[in-house]
Amino acid sequence: MRRSAVRGAAWLSVLCAPMSMAMAAAFCTGLALLHDVARVLRRAEVVRRQVAVTAAELVAETALAQCVESGQSVASHLGGTFTTTVEHPPGGWLVRVQSADGDSWYSSAHLDGGAPELLGRARSLNVAAGGRDGAGLPTLDPSAVARAQRAEQSPMFLRDSGLALLRLRVGTDREDFTLGSGCARISLSGLQQLVVVPGHLWVEPASMPLLLQVERDTVIVVQGNAYLGRSLRVQGGGRLLLVTTVVDGACAFADADGDGRWSVGELLHGVAEFRGPVEGTGGVWIGGPGTSARLDVDVGLVVGGELMLDRPTVVGGPLVAAHGVTALPGGQLLPSEAWTFRTDRERVPGFLTAGPARPSRLQWVGSERPPDALQNDRNQPLYLAAPTR
Repeated sequence: MRRSAVRGAAWLSVLCAPMSMAMAAAFCTGLALLHDVARVLRRAEVVRRQVAVTAAELVAETALAQCVESGQSVASHLGGTFTTTVEHPPGGWLVRVQSADGDSWYSSAHLDGGAPELLGRARSLNVAAGGRDGAGLPTLDPSAVARAQRAEQSPMFLRDSGLALLRLRVGTDREDFTLGSGCARISLSGLQQLVVVPGHLWVEPASMPLLLQVERDTVIVVQGNAYLGRSLRVQGGGRLLLVTTVVDGACAFADADGDGRWSVGELLHGVAEFRGPVEGTGGVWIGGPGTSARLDVDVGLVVGGELMLDRPTVVGGPLVAAHGVTALPGGQLLPSEAWTFRTDRERVPGFLTAGPARPSRLQWVGSERPPDALQNDRNQPLYLAAPTR
């Protein structure tokens, strides 16, 4: 009796084992399907919210355009499932978009005109000779430059009277300032949006990139040459534009032999005879001693003189050069998908504007009406968060 019971139990376990395995497999399959469905639903909700945000921005832009065109200080519009209200306080506009997802408020500042057109293009070379479409070199506002923060007023820029002698055979005649020497990362949050360097600016060579924390659009005007010896990477919500100018009594040239000074036979720009500092002004040298590794310069460049390269280089922002690019041995300007300014709707600090007055790009400012969205506009970046670089 006992043997038969044991045999029956064994047979029963043999019969039940496949059923248990099948049930376990079905349970695991169902659980996996449930996770897949949940993942798909989450992704669908993310996409829905992204579409809703984009739609709200488009509706806000449309309402703002209608308000500006009509000249009404307060206007209401209906755009599908969205209801919008536009206010026109001093200094700009506030747009409220109401939808099933709640309220969204956007601000737009009043701009006197558009920024220089060439800052909205990736590459513009030889613009002093007429350039593309006849557009000349972007023009700085003299009054803004006169009021700008000076490099000697900031601890970020250090005078170094001996640096040029270490890098160039005869040194330089103008003052030399360094940025980020010995640092892996620096923050530009302590700077104003427009800074003037009364001399040359050096970013010394290093194997690692210099990380620049930039929270708002910043323009550095170099009244001399810029020597960039390492890669520059920009982090934060702002963009950095580096401008070199040709100062009075000096001239720019193409440094064909790469010695950092003018030599007989080298091309002069805008003058018949060489004059001024032996190193010239308005030029940008990218590279220098060390390896021949590629450099990534994630800034915009407005070059008043010549751009000189001695290694493969990527310029990550708009490049505007009054003259040309001199590629020394090993030098090459590589193509890139450069970030640019939206010149019709953005202000670029320090530059003259052109054309009629207009609203700036809309900026999301929250889900409730901000009490001071426009009061500090001149200190805020006039673009949507996280611009494409």
